[in-house]
Amino acid sequence: MSCANPDGMYCLVDCNVLSNSVLSGFSALLCCAVLTTIKANGKVLAQEDTVELAVASERLIGTDGSDMDQTTSIMSQPQSAIFIEFEPVPKITPVNIPSAIPPIAFVITNTLVVSDKAVTAPVCYNLWVVET
Repeated sequence: MSCANPDGMYCLVDCNVLSNSVLSGFSALLCCAVLTTIKANGKVLAQEDTVELAVASERLIGTDGSDMDQTTSIMSQPQSAIFIEFEPVPKITPVNIPSAIPPIAFVITNTLVVSDKAVTAPVCYNLWVVET
């Protein structure tokens, strides 16, 4: 995916994604930038193509993230989880979250462990992606 002669744009970015955070924080911000750029250039892309563009964009900065973060950010649906398959072709299946008593809760915590991916990505993070 590419956009020949893209329109320029002025952007002001402000977010509360923690510096060096995990839980796909960077990938979510990158997906937002990709979606914004697509919209600013008057393009319409299928979700699968948008995911592919986001993955390619992340790799341009040296992070070989798995496609899972971008797929989740772009293709998820309200009130459901998604089951992701990548072979033979990328495919998602929504999985409804059932109501339960007590209600189901997802707990996300901050371990306060800092991982400077800008420094360690070429070795640690990219190796982890290959190993998993």
